[in-house]
Amino acid sequence: MSVDILTAILLENRLKGSVPGMGEDMYDALTLLVHGQLQTGAFARASYPLAWIQDAFDTLAARPRDLKTQIVIQLGARDGDGFCQDDNRALHLGGW
Repeated sequence: MSVDILTAILLENRLKGSVPGMGEDMYDALTLLVHGQLQTGAFARASYPLAWIQDAFDTLAARPRDLKTQIVIQLGARDGDGFCQDDNRALHLGGW
């Protein structure tokens, strides 16, 4: 991407960049999590399958103790509710 620096200065434009990455702190946190060293009960209290995402939003105000709400996508065969009948693997998306 090229930028005319004089125009950017005269118009007082701002250019901001970002590089995604995972720093050492994230690696350390994931290591602790994998080895059961973090208490996640307060964060994992509310989990909803993707098929129920609207219910998750609709009930948010009634669940003030839920610090996070996880949307879970099951990998493998699914039943009518989006939960997997024969596979324990799941993808947990970030909560809100």
